[in-house]
Amino acid sequence: RELDCTVDYERSLALAAGNESLLRQIFEILQRDIPDQQIQLTAALAERDQERLAAIAHKLHGVTCYASLPRLRRKVLGFQQRFAGDSNTSLEQAVEQLNEELDAVKQEVDLYLERLDAAGVSG
Repeated sequence: RELDCTVDYERSLALAAGNESLLRQIFEILQRDIPDQQIQLTAALAERDQERLAAIAHKLHGVTCYASLPRLRRKVLGFQQRFAGDSNTSLEQAVEQLNEELDAVKQEVDLYLERLDAAGVSG
């Protein structure tokens, strides 16, 4: 059973082999890359560039393999189904949902990194 949360910290730590320093590095990359991913999504949508949208979705799916991000994973899979014609969701709605979840992931990761900083855990 998959959790319905933005970040599954326990599973993310397990994916990082229990190494909190490695998890911190993964989250720092997420923190750095999410705004660019959102810009790319919005630009590809504006250009109706389905190939680029599909490539971004593929990359985001890969991200969910390094950190456990259950809701993002589900939304990316839904986004990919939209390309397969298996969804009634508009492209605009799908991109908006992805961007909203990316905002939530970034916010969660920011808080987690602040807690690590306060605890003196370095990357």
